[in-house]
This record gives sequence, C-alpha cells and structure tokens, in this order.
Amino acid sequence: MRIRPAGWLMALGGLFVTGAAAAAALSAGADPEATVRLYANVCSGCHGAGLEGASASALLGPAFRISWPHALGLFEFVAANMPLGAGGSLRAQQYWDLVAHILRRNDVRVPEPFTAERAAETTLRRS
Repeated sequence: MRIRPAGWLMALGGLFVTGAAAAAALSAGADPEATVRLYANVCSGCHGAGLEGASASALLGPAFRISWPHALGLFEFVAANMPLGAGGSLRAQQYWDLVAHILRRNDVRVPEPFTAERAAETTLRRS
C-alpha cells in the first residue's frame, strides 16, 4: 500500500505539500544505503550520480544552497514535483530521506527527528 502525503494544495499553478502534511516526526534517512539506491534509481538520471547536475540542475554547491531558504521549502518542492512528471509518486518517508541525503551532501546538519518544524528551521544558506 502506497502512502501519499496528505494536504496537497493546488496553488499558483503548482502543487505544494503543506507544512501540516509533514508534521509527523520522521527519521532522516534511517537506511542511508537504501536512500542512496533510491536517489540513483529516481533522481540521478537528471541530477547526476553525484548531484552535480545533468539534464537538470545540480543539487549541491553554493548556487543550489542559496536557492532554498530552508529545508522545508526544498521538501515541499521535491514532494510536489519530483520525479519530473510524477510528483507525489513516492512515499512521504522517501521524500524526507531524499531531502536528508541532499542536505548531507551539502554539509548541512540534518536534525533528528527530521520534522516539518525542524526542517523549517534548517537553512541551506551559508553566512
């Protein structure tokens, strides 16, 4: 049985997961090897095996980090739009795990538990 993130909203021509939809405490990549495999299978074709970008933008580095004020915004975007053309097709936990993977690759500390509230406080920007 597939669990879909609740609380989808149609707004401004795009889908966004509400913060309330992600309020439950979630483990940030409980199985890192499974998350790496998931990224390889679902994301690397467009974003590159090392997150360096291929046919889609890179998911690491200063330009990427400056694009996201906080990790919750990144989660909302990824859950609503990825994989391209199939947003919302993964389980909520898989989206959280993928975002945690991206954060770690950007040397951003992932809080435990990784909740929507804590994701909203987790910045990708460097001072």
